[in-house]
Amino acid sequence: MKVVLFDLGGTLIDDTRISWRELNRIGFAGLCDSLSKQGFSLPSTDEVCAVLDDVTSRDWEWSLDTLRCRSIKSSVLEGLRQLGLHQTRYDLEECLRAFHAAVSGEIRMLDGVPSVLEQLVEIGLRMGLVSNTSWTSSMHAETLERLGISRFFDCMVFSSDVGVMKPHPRIFLTALARVSALPGDAVFVGDSWQDDVLGAQRVGMQAVLVKSDCKALVEPSVMPSGGAIAQLTQLPLLLEALG
Repeated sequence: MKVVLFDLGGTLIDDTRISWRELNRIGFAGLCDSLSKQGFSLPSTDEVCAVLDDVTSRDWEWSLDTLRCRSIKSSVLEGLRQLGLHQTRYDLEECLRAFHAAVSGEIRMLDGVPSVLEQLVEIGLRMGLVSNTSWTSSMHAETLERLGISRFFDCMVFSSDVGVMKPHPRIFLTALARVSALPGDAVFVGDSWQDDVLGAQRVGMQAVLVKSDCKALVEPSVMPSGGAIAQLTQLPLLLEALG
């Protein structure tokens, strides 16, 4: 084994303290502030946030159903169009920067993540990220830099850039290509049986499920090819055993 690819939310990032939908709502308030500073007279912040929340939620459900990913950028464009604002009249990139500035400080790593990544570097493994997300790659890159862990990853692949969602094979194969690895040389680590474990195994990778109740999530006769662990801190020993 040469490469470890990680899921992000629920595997490295705590998504139980605050949901991604709640984070989006915080970001939309920041986006409203940006539009006001750009000189636009808006309905109430609550009304704007409600419209943007509705559009982004519907787009996310569509992405989950079709495995074709719509980005937060396209969702915001559509939401603001519904509110009567057209792209030529406002600075979209500034709005997205304000969105991200409002939410970035709310994102926390799970316990033990930096230590685990350091240990994997020490045993000679290269690492990458593969994440289902509507947020742009720059948003995630900036957040991971703030958290101090971006330096560990040789590639970061986000569905918002690739255009497809896990468990679609293309997103896994894109990550493998970026780290110049064959499926048999890599293991995928994530907290979703369907998206992470089955998706990775279908392209020929080994997979490790990380879930506190992992034994309850899979049939006893059908375990992930790389095993299942209750917390990420168990990963280095498991990977050393897998070789």
